[in-house]
Amino acid sequence: MRFHLHRRPITETILLSESLTSEDCGALWVLQKAKGRVDILEAAVERWPSNRGLRIALASLLQKKRKYALAAAHWRHMVTLSPAIAEGNDSDQKTMALLMLGDCLYQSGDRSGAAAEWSKAREAGDSPLAMAAERRLRKVREYSRL
Repeated sequence: MRFHLHRRPITETILLSESLTSEDCGALWVLQKAKGRVDILEAAVERWPSNRGLRIALASLLQKKRKYALAAAHWRHMVTLSPAIAEGNDSDQKTMALLMLGDCLYQSGDRSGAAAEWSKAREAGDSPLAMAAERRLRKVREYSRL
């Protein structure tokens, strides 16, 4: 579905503006996420595919709506989206993306894929996200023993 500028709420008009900055997108995705508008976020990600804020918002919303396979694709893309994330220079975002990717894979039934992503997230050291990955790995191991 394409969005046109006439008869749209102001947030949608702003979203389609050619001069939208990354900061504008970041603020706008929060509003759109709260409304649960996947279609707006998909249109925005299609228009600005390298915007991390929009992609995080879309992946989070898809995950909330239990569309785990679609959310996993966006989290996986986040890991490779920019050199900073791919090379580990933005470790918090990379760890978060890996953790959420693992969650989506787990919910989709791919337990080994989830464990692999959580193991990568755990390598972030002592961060709260790395500790969350460790807790998930322990639970998976406990359940696999039953």
